[in-house]
Amino acid sequence: MKKTLLSLMGLCIPIFLFAQNPQPKDRDYRILQMNRKFKPDKGFRADDQLSKRDSRNPNRVKYQKGNYFLIQFNELPGAAVKAQLQSLGVKLLDYVPYYAYYAHLKQEISSDQFAALNIRTVMPVEERFKLAESIYKNNIPRHALKGQNIELEITFFEGADLQAAEKLINRTATIKAKLNSKNWVISIALNQVKSLAAIKEIKFI
Repeated sequence: MKKTLLSLMGLCIPIFLFAQNPQPKDRDYRILQMNRKFKPDKGFRADDQLSKRDSRNPNRVKYQKGNYFLIQFNELPGAAVKAQLQSLGVKLLDYVPYYAYYAHLKQEISSDQFAALNIRTVMPVEERFKLAESIYKNNIPRHALKGQNIELEITFFEGADLQAAEKLINRTATIKAKLNSKNWVISIALNQVKSLAAIKEIKFI
């Protein structure tokens, strides 16, 4: 009986691993986010804000240090790739389906370096990625409204510079409570809510 079970387990493990890492032509490269589901084009593009074309080589894109990006791989990175990224100052954060991670860049990185690590594309973290569906669609629940203001919880990226974020938040909002190092409750005018998405340290509103 034990031998039979072991044999079955031996068969199941390769099948499971194959299902988790299908062949390239079968891989689903859609980004699944509550406000947008899309398949990003492969390659590296400059947005002229957080990433720019290299003046000496227009085919190379440079991604600015200190910012957050969404990095999509051709296949899920193993320990060796993660170690190489870490040595380049790239910190992988939360996973985003499919084959993607939020990432923080501690130093400037070029598209050449990313391509060498089997990275499919690199994108800025768009406003719609950060907003709850009700906020994005301007369908605010009544219980969150306090007169002309709204009370809501914001979530920071892991390791974010909270002092820098607090200065920017205080320009338009009032901090009501600091629940922990990643979650705060704030009060802000309804017409200012989406402006919070421009604060790079904020992951979700």
